[in-house]
Amino acid sequence: MSVQTLKRGFVLHRRDYRNTSLLIELFTADEGRLVCVAKGAKSAPRGRSALAALLQPFQPLWLGWVGRGEVKTLTRAEAAAPSIALVAERLYCGFYLNELLIRLLDREDPHEALFVFYQQALADLASEPLDAVLRRFELRLLEELGYALDLRSDRQGKPIEPVHDYRYTSDQGLNPVPGLGVSFNDPVAALHTGARMRETQIADDAVCEPAGAERFAVETSADKTSPDETSPDKISPAIAQAAATEVMISGGTLQRLASGAPLQRGDLAPARALMRAALAPHLGPKPLRSRELFRRPST
Repeated sequence: MSVQTLKRGFVLHRRDYRNTSLLIELFTADEGRLVCVAKGAKSAPRGRSALAALLQPFQPLWLGWVGRGEVKTLTRAEAAAPSIALVAERLYCGFYLNELLIRLLDREDPHEALFVFYQQALADLASEPLDAVLRRFELRLLEELGYALDLRSDRQGKPIEPVHDYRYTSDQGLNPVPGLGVSFNDPVAALHTGARMRETQIADDAVCEPAGAERFAVETSADKTSPDETSPDKISPAIAQAAATEVMISGGTLQRLASGAPLQRGDLAPARALMRAALAPHLGPKPLRSRELFRRPST
């Protein structure tokens, strides 16, 4: 009898399934994002209820599963390390990372480097400034998806200059805007857009909403933008608006984002707006549930 090889993973989302089981969305190092049924995980006998307690977000796991269809059957789950303790706004930011992975990654598409980066981002959320952690993860996620932002040069290929301000749109990238006389490191002036984007802290989702919510495996696939929505002949109004949204940002902010240097207070709002505009075409028209759960006032 062969011994099953366990693989590293995290729970991104879970919900009740039938009377005694759980349907869980996983992010694994080797297989990427996938869905498993944890049969009997909610049943009363000792050990099975312990499994339900183990299958929580931010708990590093060793996992085993079987099955060839879209929904696998979980066979084993063991703690790989202590759970990453996130509380208050840090918890919601962790949920936000989970929602991005569910919305933007295809199922069973491995991203081992991103898995390692995600695990480090969760650890960083426990102690580092939240905006810096979120911006790093968003940039890395776009890179993994093949849509890396070039923050070191403008559309003409010229190096970003700290004394210049730039206009960003998702369809044109960064263009210099000389001589406007406005500091776009001022959060009030951070956005210049036809449809004002809300200036709220980007944090997460009902991806870990209370059990019994009426959505999960099928709907998380439906959350992704369909090919029709991005085809030249059929662009949704929301995506067209996202492409037209303009964000003003200073060269200094861009340089700090590109280098990973600590963000200054005045960088936070424009950096947040930039990443929101960059992610919007890929997220599609459906809003992030995380923003409905948690909004941190800008300070």
